[in-house]
Amino acid sequence: MTRLHFYAGVFVAPFVIVAALTGLLYARTSQLDRLLCGDELRVQQVTGAPRPLTGQVRAAMAARPERKAAKTLLPPSEEETPESR
Repeated sequence: MTRLHFYAGVFVAPFVIVAALTGLLYARTSQLDRLLCGDELRVQQVTGAPRPLTGQVRAAMAARPERKAAKTLLPPSEEETPESR
């Protein structure tokens, strides 16, 4: 029984370790995005009047007609993107 437990641990442990590490990375995705791409998640200068949300959605749908809009996220401020939260 001890030998069976040992071999089960030897074969299962790598999968548990990989699952734990990838789960940790997945849980910290937003923090990693801010760390790696923080300068791309902020707007340097806002010019002109804000465009209506419906116009922005139409422009996105025209640019990628094969995709379907599932939801719309509003930014916390004019200088930030929704992902910069």
